[in-house]
Amino acid sequence: NEKSTDGRTNAGRQLRTGALAGELKFDGITVTVGDTSFRLRGSVDRVDRCVDDRFPDAGNFIAAIDYKSSRYATPGGGEKKAWKDGVVLQIPLYAAVLQQLYPEARLSHIEYRTLRSPAVVHQLKFVKVSAEKGKKGKSVTTQEGSEVEMELALQSAARKVELARAAMLPTMPTASCGCSPYCAARDVCRIPGGPVSTGFTR
Repeated sequence: NEKSTDGRTNAGRQLRTGALAGELKFDGITVTVGDTSFRLRGSVDRVDRCVDDRFPDAGNFIAAIDYKSSRYATPGGGEKKAWKDGVVLQIPLYAAVLQQLYPEARLSHIEYRTLRSPAVVHQLKFVKVSAEKGKKGKSVTTQEGSEVEMELALQSAARKVELARAAMLPTMPTASCGCSPYCAARDVCRIPGGPVSTGFTR
């Protein structure tokens, strides 16, 4: 928030937010993606509400934040390609839940935050602060592509639900995640070439 006073930085183009709720519990929330519906329960580590005094309706925006111990505890070890691999699921699902719990609000951004070495990982911004042409003030505009990224993540979650319902649990290590180092079947791995390693230890 302190850095957001400099409009030349990425922080200056993001809405300022403050904590609204911690460990927000939810149960029985139904998420529908295409023809697939599934119920979720859990808790969101942190929900932020916008406190940006640059805009009169700032309070209409919320953000979902999930804490992880380190970058490597986030999907794909924090690599951007984890989005393409369809494994960044937790925080988009939290966002879908918040859209139901706060139907009057708009999503500002979603992100993971690491604790050991504080950083923001896998952030997805839905809006940005832009300078108004011919004026001194600022305005909130839509960040192109983020809604599509969010929808693709939810579609990936829905596909995994359908596989589980069909009792189909194929071994499909992705380029960003590789195989779990704790897999009990590593010695008899049937993946061509053996277990897939990403070079980092979870």
